[in-house]
Amino acid sequence: MTQTITPETALHINQRFLFAESSFARIFSVPHVTTEMRRFCSNWAQGEQEAPLDSLQNVDLYFRELWNQNSSL
Repeated sequence: MTQTITPETALHINQRFLFAESSFARIFSVPHVTTEMRRFCSNWAQGEQEAPLDSLQNVDLYFRELWNQNSSL
């Protein structure tokens, strides 16, 4: 079964990707965001997990924890 991506879905995925990537830029600084980190953001954006939205600090802690878990696998 092939999943059809509508323009609205593609926009939503892109927004999620940029949201995650901006957190990595805050955590590590823009020049230190790697291709692997961008791939991680892309995979997260296509998933169903929700990040906390109450503060940027909590968003960054959330992504740092996910990244650390992913990096230790």
